[in-house]
Amino acid sequence: MIEKKLQDNGFSKYESQAYAILLQNGQLAAGEISRMAGIPQGKIYSVLDSLEKRGYCSVILGSVKNYRLVNPQVAFNELVNKQKASLKELEELQKELETTFMTQENASTDFFQVLTSKVGQVEKFDDLIRRTERNLFSFNKGNRSVDDMLVVREQFKHA
Repeated sequence: MIEKKLQDNGFSKYESQAYAILLQNGQLAAGEISRMAGIPQGKIYSVLDSLEKRGYCSVILGSVKNYRLVNPQVAFNELVNKQKASLKELEELQKELETTFMTQENASTDFFQVLTSKVGQVEKFDDLIRRTERNLFSFNKGNRSVDDMLVVREQFKHA
C-alpha cells in the first residue's frame, strides 16, 4: 500500500520498495535492503543514491555503509510544496478556461437546445442552476422528464 502511494508520487518501483523496507526496519546496509526488498544487487546502490540525493534517506558511514530514512516531515516537504504549487496552477488554469468558456457560452445565439442524453441534461441543468439569478424555464417531454424536473426544482431551491 505504501509502495503504491510512493510510486504515485514519483518513486520508482525499486525506490518505493527500498523506502518501505527502511521504514519498517530502520537503519540497514545496502545488502540487507537488497535482500529484504528483492532489489537486484546491481541496482541497489543507484536506488539508494537516488533516494539520498532527493533527501529521503541518509548515509551513515562506518566499516559498512548504512542507510536510514530522513524524517518524512522534512523529506516530503519539498514534494508537498511542489504538489501545492501545481494544484494552484491547475486551479488558476481552470478559472481562466471557465472565464473564456463563459464568454463564448454567453455570446452564443442558441436560445434552444436539444439535450438527448440524461447525463447531458443533468450537467446542463446543474450549470444553469448555478448561473440562474431569477427564473429558469424548461420544456420537456414525457413523464420521466417531469419526475427529473421535480428533483432539479429541489436542487434549485437549495442553490
